[in-house]
Amino acid sequence: MAAVEERFTGAAAAALRDAIADASGNEVFALVKNMSQDGSHYWVVAHVTPTFDRTGRIIGYHSNRRRPEASAVRAIEPLYARMRDVERGHQRPAAAAEASLAMMVDELTTAGQDYDHFIWGLIGSRAGASA
Repeated sequence: MAAVEERFTGAAAAALRDAIADASGNEVFALVKNMSQDGSHYWVVAHVTPTFDRTGRIIGYHSNRRRPEASAVRAIEPLYARMRDVERGHQRPAAAAEASLAMMVDELTTAGQDYDHFIWGLIGSRAGASA
């Protein structure tokens, strides 16, 4: 997990957890902050889909990525900052991710949205475009 955490420094753990491993087996769209080898950061829209074996068990994931609109990044950064603040209050990464995910869901619910509608509102019209 350390390599993943290093590559995604500054991204909210809950967003990564859900983008990488949606337990339901559904595809996931997420705005993800990556870190380059030189230490700089860049944002992507990640479309993560599970790969299944013949029995229907998830055996891996495939991600297509593209550059997001600047407006989507501006919109998501404050939410990710609040999620990271929540995560800093926890020693265990799993507990940090659970707490920040709960905070995100609470905020979206209060705003009358679910995650899918929120993300589609940010990435909507370009979701099928390539980077």
